[in-house]
Amino acid sequence: MDNSTTAQCRYHRTHPGKWQCSGCDLTLCSDCKPLADKLPHDVPCPLCRTAMVDLEAGPPFWHHWREILRYPVERTALILIGAVALIQLLTPAGLATVLTGLPVLALFLYYASVVFDRSACGSTDAPDIAQLTDRTRITARMEWIKVGFIHAGALLAAGMSGSPLVLGVIVLLTAMALPASLMAVALEEKLRAAFDYQHLTMIARRLGMDYNLLAAATLAVAALPVLAFHLPGLLLPTAIHAALLTLVYAWACLALAHTIGRVLYRCRRELEYAAGMDPIDRPLPPKPAVYEPVQALADARVQMAEQRLDQARATIGEALTRYPRNRELNRRFENLLAAEGRITELKNHVERVLRRKVADGDVAGAVDHWQHHRESLDGWEPRISATRHHMALELEARGDHRTAVRLLLTLPKTDARYSRLPEACLDAARMLDEHFDDQAAAEPLRRFVQKRFPGRAATWFEKHQVAARPDFQEQAG
Repeated sequence: MDNSTTAQCRYHRTHPGKWQCSGCDLTLCSDCKPLADKLPHDVPCPLCRTAMVDLEAGPPFWHHWREILRYPVERTALILIGAVALIQLLTPAGLATVLTGLPVLALFLYYASVVFDRSACGSTDAPDIAQLTDRTRITARMEWIKVGFIHAGALLAAGMSGSPLVLGVIVLLTAMALPASLMAVALEEKLRAAFDYQHLTMIARRLGMDYNLLAAATLAVAALPVLAFHLPGLLLPTAIHAALLTLVYAWACLALAHTIGRVLYRCRRELEYAAGMDPIDRPLPPKPAVYEPVQALADARVQMAEQRLDQARATIGEALTRYPRNRELNRRFENLLAAEGRITELKNHVERVLRRKVADGDVAGAVDHWQHHRESLDGWEPRISATRHHMALELEARGDHRTAVRLLLTLPKTDARYSRLPEACLDAARMLDEHFDDQAAAEPLRRFVQKRFPGRAATWFEKHQVAARPDFQEQAG
């Protein structure tokens, strides 16, 4: 479908605009809104959070009413419409009209299904002969033909009932349901979807004004034969009148099929369907854990470019509440806090990251993360006892004995949130003995644990008796 604008992305000048917010005068490309075209819901503007317009889909269909009216005026379509009208003119009334008309109706409905199929793929040109004989789409088109036959049969039965009230109700219901029925079959590729009330109402609700106008156009096409046959003072013979009516009606039906397909193409994301694609080629929408962090980061980039740092921090912070272990979200959030000089908030955030890494068993990652921020935070050390204890053991394994001991010596002697403080004290005493030969500092720690937690001390000494020094074992005895 033709792009209605040549706007460029504000932040990537070589990229064409894909999404636009008229309120903020903001045009973004697909890089600024990653994965957005694979999702069914609205794409929010990063600045005002209102829904952005998909520029590639183009404006609403009623903006192209001249093109829609000209659509059936094409050689193949005119030949088919003329043939239908000629058969109507030459066939005598009665059973012969019905027998002759059914094959013609089937052929016409098939052509209309091709028009719908191609329009749902974004085509604005009428199909040629080669596209009419495309066998790869026969199955899907047959489902749409069945929908057309069912609605046409309902109108015919209502007309034969002789009751204007019944006819009016059926015409109204058909007009309201036909566009949604065709779209539902395109979504599910099953005939029963055309009569699933919940599915039809979902389509009508999501399309909003587009669907209301589409239903009104369908009502006008469905009511055309009724109005034409009941107009008073007709001067033309019945056969000519019927032939002219067939011409107009066939032209209107093809224009309507093109319009419904065009709306399906434009609103494909809202309907959770990549229009015109075979099921095997239809990509699955990404999971929230994939696209939500990516979109939050992209929105934050735009907000930072607009000098809305508070808004950018809030956007990433909100995403972090759902995906706290996302590495890129944490990195960007920390960079934002550092750039704004929010040192206290940065320390609190790093503390949370270290705690999660230790809880996940990634103690080495916690140590790396702390050392990365340590200098910029003026030698800050984590406050949580469990984090400090595990990191101290990792630092000892890396050979940084001085930092490991300092982390343990500054631990409180009791902490209701961490039950292994006695073992932490004994680990500190062991490090002082093994790496610094500082028995004067180690002895008080051992005596404290043996006095307050004798059972825990015995278990710890038993576990470390091979690696411990001989005098350590003697004191344990």
